[in-house]
Amino acid sequence: MFGCERCGARYNSARAAAIRDCPRCLLRDDVASQLSWMPDRRDYGKRTTEERKAGHSEPRYGEVR
Repeated sequence: MFGCERCGARYNSARAAAIRDCPRCLLRDDVASQLSWMPDRRDYGKRTTEERKAGHSEPRYGEVR
């Protein structure tokens, strides 16, 4: 997933490959805001099998304690 840090809009990789700047910011505010890679929201807080077995207690990216 790619997203705009300015407005929070998210785009899949195929869509982001064709565009460089956020279309929402361009249309709404006439501002060029470059898209950046962001992990998929469904993966926030997920742990790998190895982490679960090891009992890691550190928060993952996007995880709130």
